[in-house]
This record gives sequence, C-alpha cells and structure tokens, in this order.
Amino acid sequence: TIADNTFHGLSYYGVLVANNTDVDVTGNSFSDIVNPDPSVSPTWGAGVRTYTPSASFGLDLDHNNFTDNAVGLGIRLGSDLPPGSVTITNNTFDGNTDHIINQGTPASDLTLGGDNIFDSVKLSDATDDQLLALSDKMVDAVDNSSYGSVVLNAVDVYFTADSFFAPGTTILSLQRALDTE
Repeated sequence: TIADNTFHGLSYYGVLVANNTDVDVTGNSFSDIVNPDPSVSPTWGAGVRTYTPSASFGLDLDHNNFTDNAVGLGIRLGSDLPPGSVTITNNTFDGNTDHIINQGTPASDLTLGGDNIFDSVKLSDATDDQLLALSDKMVDAVDNSSYGSVVLNAVDVYFTADSFFAPGTTILSLQRALDTE
C-alpha cells in the first residue's frame, strides 16, 4: 500500500507501478508533476504511471488527488493490462493537462467507478456537455486505435473535434470512435 503521501513538483512521475506489482494507492496527493520531454513519452509527468505490467499486475487508485500535473494517470505505451486489473474510484482530478492517458493495448480498457471528480464535476452527475469536455482530457482508443479505452460511462463514447493524438494520429475519425464500442 502507498498511502497518505504528498508528491509535489517532481519530474517524470510521482509513483511508478511496474511488472508484477499489486498495490493500493490511496489517500495521496500528486501535484505539479511535469513531463521533461513529451516528445519521448506522453505519460511522463504522471502522478501514477504504469510500466510493463504482467499477468498478475493490479492497481487500485482510491481517494487520491491529482492536481495540476502533466498527466493524472499514465498507462505506458504498449502496456497489456489484464482485464479489471486497474480500479479507479473516488479520486479527484483537477487542472491536469490530461487526466488519463491510456496508451495500453486495445484490450487494456479502464473503467471509472465510484465517485471520481474531474475539474470539480462528479463523473456520475456530469452532463453530456461536461462529458464531452472531459473526453478531451482523456487520451485513449478514440484518439488512437492502437490504445486502450477510458470508459466514462457504460452507454456512450464521446467524440469531439480534438479526438486525435499526434504524432500517432493527426485527424479525427468517427469510425475510430465507433470501433471502441
């Protein structure tokens, strides 16, 4: 368990969760974590970042605050997360450049549960307009078909004029969004 810590003003990441790790990350504060070179890795600058997760990997994010980071949660490019291995509940994401970047494989979907709050809006109470704005702070399969999804709710996929992620994709694609369902 990684609990009740403050990670402030760091480069690269606050916590790196790797390999066979099965850990609860709870009650922590991650703020002002920067990415020293986004051209090398967009998931640097994350409060919590994964690295080469294996079949026994597990991550439970609960009651953490992610504030003014380059990225709240970063799933490293090509990570093959076991289904259901990451739970994201009751966290607050506020002011991050991107709240979640999921560069995991297409099967590495993340489903948000509990009462997560994004930019002062509880996810379960968010309007369609708020969900559209939130989707622009998530990088996932809607933005690049080789990535895993970030599921905001079980019914809808959110697609906006900014639904792409360079350099992998430089134009939006309605078909790419439809293929995530």
